[in-house]
Amino acid sequence: MKIIAQSSLIIVSTFLVFLVNNSALQDFQAQVFAFVVIIWLATLSANRFFRKKEFFTGSYFDLFCIILSLLLLIFLTGGLPSPIFFLVYFLLFAVTFLLEPVIIFVFTGALLLLFSQEFFQQDLFFNILRLGSLLLLSPLAFLFGLENQKREKLNIQIEKNASQIIQDAEAIIETTTLSQTREKAEDIQQIAKALRKKIKKRT
Repeated sequence: MKIIAQSSLIIVSTFLVFLVNNSALQDFQAQVFAFVVIIWLATLSANRFFRKKEFFTGSYFDLFCIILSLLLLIFLTGGLPSPIFFLVYFLLFAVTFLLEPVIIFVFTGALLLLFSQEFFQQDLFFNILRLGSLLLLSPLAFLFGLENQKREKLNIQIEKNASQIIQDAEAIIETTTLSQTREKAEDIQQIAKALRKKIKKRT
């Protein structure tokens, strides 16, 4: 379900950019870009000052606005030959870190379709290099995303085990009988060994 929701986010955001560039809204690209940025910044500010959340939470809405605004900005500055096209590369890694790593291939496919309308315009060889670089970077971003996901899972496991150790330690402090103390100590030892084994595998 999560992959479907994240894929929908990617497809809708890129389709909106396509719609703006191939409709009457094409003459108002700057206004649409400014509107998206203002709405996004207003939402960030509201979360920070009224809901007391972090300024940037990496939510689906944040990523939606980032993708939409950056792609609109790239088309505003020339599309595929844009001097800021390199921002797409950073966007690839942002997607794989904030979403499921496999979504990077959905995003790459959406970008290829989006920029394919300009493929045969101007310098064909240059356009092949630009779009080809997306295909080359996608697997790399996917691997980085997998590594980041493993690290996050490990951190969660470490935090869970640490919490268990703290709870058992508190139970030992409150224990009055020797047998119960020994049992709790053995539990702590097992958890500590499991945690140490995980850390060794990680390093």
